[in-house]
Amino acid sequence: MRHVVTPFVALLVIGLSACGGETPPPKAPEPPPPAQPAPPPPAKAEAPETPPAETTKAEPAPEPAVVVQAMKFVPAKGSKAKAMTLSADGSISEGDKVVAKIVGDTLQDADGTPIATVGKDGTVTIAQSDKTLKFSDIGELDRDDGLKVSVADDGTPTMVAKAKAKPDANLGKFEGFNPKGRRVAALMLALNELKKEAKAAAKAAAAKAKAAEKAEKSAAKTEKAAAKTEKAAAKTEKAADKGAAKTEKAADKGAAKTEKAADKGAPKK
Repeated sequence: MRHVVTPFVALLVIGLSACGGETPPPKAPEPPPPAQPAPPPPAKAEAPETPPAETTKAEPAPEPAVVVQAMKFVPAKGSKAKAMTLSADGSISEGDKVVAKIVGDTLQDADGTPIATVGKDGTVTIAQSDKTLKFSDIGELDRDDGLKVSVADDGTPTMVAKAKAKPDANLGKFEGFNPKGRRVAALMLALNELKKEAKAAAKAAAAKAKAAEKAEKSAAKTEKAAAKTEKAAAKTEKAADKGAAKTEKAADKGAAKTEKAADKGAPKK
């Protein structure tokens, strides 16, 4: 039986032969694997947190021993006290005349001479003196002889001049008074007493210094006289030594002369 090759089958065989005989095209290179991400940089060591510095509260400045506050003292009718004004700068005036001044913790005379100094413990020391007064815890100014000066919260003062004396509560009143200025108000009322004490102390100190100077001059004079006497004694001693030497020399000379005469009168051997 003959196989009939139809044109369609022939074409199919040719097509298949053509496909089987050709070399397949080269495969395209595979794409490289995706790049791995770089490792993250090492974490920086965190510095330890510094605790915030402790803020210390500044201690409030201590109040001065004498607080100056502007005020006026108005004397009562019939009172012997004088009207006084304390200015904010510490000047104490009687009328238009400045009679004293508070400088720091020191009460000064109008010319700047110290009258008294107030210590932190309330001790009032008179200038050039070992005498003192003292402020009590309630601001009352006391002296050993009984002087007391106090000022109430409303500015009314009371003074006792000396021991066993009656308190004088009819002095007057401070206008613009504040209890913080109690000490300076007491100093104002005792100003004349303090001035008197300071002047007496200054006078005593001057007399003492003058006596010391006089004694020093006297000692210098005595020393000078002693030196003069010593010099005169030295001169006398020198003259005596000179006279003795002269006498001794004359004696030696006379003895030599006598010996020579004796030798001359002696018979020759």
